[in-house]
Amino acid sequence: SGVAPDIDDGNPCTLDFCSATDGVVHQPRPVGSSCGDGDLCNGVEVCLANGECVRGTPLVVDDGNPCT
Repeated sequence: SGVAPDIDDGNPCTLDFCSATDGVVHQPRPVGSSCGDGDLCNGVEVCLANGECVRGTPLVVDDGNPCT
């Protein structure tokens, strides 16, 4: 009995699994899948087709009112 391989590559934009024929596989998740960090203020992060996580547009927090 061998040791199971560590299949998690730490990338939220890949599905990580072990295939009996291909070994460890890091398959890109569908385009637009969330890879968010849980902070809506810095934009909504999504996955690209190549498995890269990109940041969204940060929210505009200045309402132009100097009294707030």
